[in-house]
Amino acid sequence: MAAPIASAAVAALERVDAIGLGYLSLDRETSTLSDGEGRRLKTMRHLGSSLTGMTYIFDEPSVGLHPRDVGRLGDLLPRLRDKGNTVLVVEHAPDVIAQRGGARRLGRRPRPGRRPGRRPGASRGPRGTCSRPGAAPRSISGGPQPDNEGFPRAGRRCMMANWCPIHEGRRVPPRRYGVPLVPSQKALVRRPSPRLAEGLVTHIEREKVDVDLAVEQWEEYTEALLAHGWETIEVDRADDCPDSVFVEDAVVVYKNVALITRPGAPSRRDETAGVEEAVARLGCSVNWIWEPGTLEGGDVLKIGDTVYVGRGGRTNAAGIQQLRAVFEPLGARVVAVPVSKVLHLKSAVTALPDGTVVGHIPKTDAPSLFPRFLPVPEESGAHVVLLGGGKLLMAASASKTAELLADLGHEPVLVDISEFEKLEGCVTCLSVRLRELYA
Repeated sequence: MAAPIASAAVAALERVDAIGLGYLSLDRETSTLSDGEGRRLKTMRHLGSSLTGMTYIFDEPSVGLHPRDVGRLGDLLPRLRDKGNTVLVVEHAPDVIAQRGGARRLGRRPRPGRRPGRRPGASRGPRGTCSRPGAAPRSISGGPQPDNEGFPRAGRRCMMANWCPIHEGRRVPPRRYGVPLVPSQKALVRRPSPRLAEGLVTHIEREKVDVDLAVEQWEEYTEALLAHGWETIEVDRADDCPDSVFVEDAVVVYKNVALITRPGAPSRRDETAGVEEAVARLGCSVNWIWEPGTLEGGDVLKIGDTVYVGRGGRTNAAGIQQLRAVFEPLGARVVAVPVSKVLHLKSAVTALPDGTVVGHIPKTDAPSLFPRFLPVPEESGAHVVLLGGGKLLMAASASKTAELLADLGHEPVLVDISEFEKLEGCVTCLSVRLRELYA
């Protein structure tokens, strides 16, 4: 009589172990489980159900799983289908997608500001309606796709601003899933466009740019990063975008969450696609700024968990509101700062390793907003990149500031970026430093 009960219990425990929860003990109270563990146990309950003829919809069941357990999930879901049920899985993990019986790609994210939420292949009129998406002549989601062509690259995480699960009315930060954020030294860079000389200038007079010299200076800049322990990751070139070398403006990263910007200059909006692919390949959770918001990464200065955002010509109030909605649930404190005298906030100020903000007074709108502020004698002296170990990457044009900071115990590393300075560029905007990624 006890045999069927024991057999069912063993089968249930085997499913729990298969989904990566074999470390749980039977005396563990459910109130002590993380949200990721709770989600997986609920998935197990449905997978063990004896009901047939049911329709199950799983929304990203791989969330919270270690990569080695994702493949196991792909083995379990077909069992539920084979019992006579319909199983719909909304998923981005390639290992789970590979187990599909028929996959349809829905709602591929359009470029920011271009009718967000629209299904690819859907259009007005008799062809390509939502009920007949395959009728559109260039549909990428019109029918089952027999292979991986058209699906996101491995590792891509396509999520919106509420990218993590909702629990009791609040969003749960990724650390709750047991996947630690660890220090990293990766830097995104992008080779200058042949059209660099056509780049935008706003607050300075236009000067002739030597593109060949700029390429040499860019190479020296990336070599300086490499020489001080940074792994450089070259983003796909965007040769039709003159300003694309200023890669920092395309994304803001905080605690492994990448916020793809919507540049305030319309001519720069095509720069974001390659950067989005790069951060997705690194495993970042991807979010976007949507119309009417505008935001450029040069307007964002992070000091610990305080995120200063410049409100100026390239970043508007709606962009700041959207950034706040993404980062504050992760523990950030967002502070808006007026910017009117320079292109971006970080054209006016950056920060030293101890959090002291450095800036050139004539170019800084509100230095009193920063708890600790150190005036520097040159405009380019306000731009520092923290290389680690007290070393600061700075422009060669900031020699007086370099002497000042060296006297304070820092170690300036100078690079010549004169051609980029002619386009209001600085050492910060030529790279995106990724200091925290998932283990």
